Amino acid sequence: MVWAGIRPQFLSAWTQSASRSRGFRACRKAERFYVNHIVLAESVWVLHSVYRYRKPDLLRFLNDVLGNASLVIENESEVESALYLYQQEAADFADCLIAAKNFAAGCEATVAFDEIAARIHG
Repeated sequence: MVWAGIRPQFLSAWTQSASRSRGFRACRKAERFYVNHIVLAESVWVLHSVYRYRKPDLLRFLNDVLGNASLVIENESEVESALYLYQQEAADFADCLIAAKNFAAGCEATVAFDEIAARIHG
């Protein structure tokens, strides 16, 4: 398993591909990649801020990541919860991931300076 998570060339192949799944097929079948929460949140941020992806495209990207057998996602259930929150809320994915991690840890609420993030309900 490769620790590096989503490598830059992997992300680049995904963003440049006419078929989003082509970037994932570029991974060798025997190779598995570990994607931690920070790498995933940063990937979404890069796709949004650099490549100007909108929320529907980011949701497709996140679903592709979760559905890819070559990827091992850190605490995948927390990412699935964050994805659900991201679909329902106005907050960005990183804030939804923070909220999902906090809910999983038993927190009743997440306090945030960001007004939109502070309104996330799990």
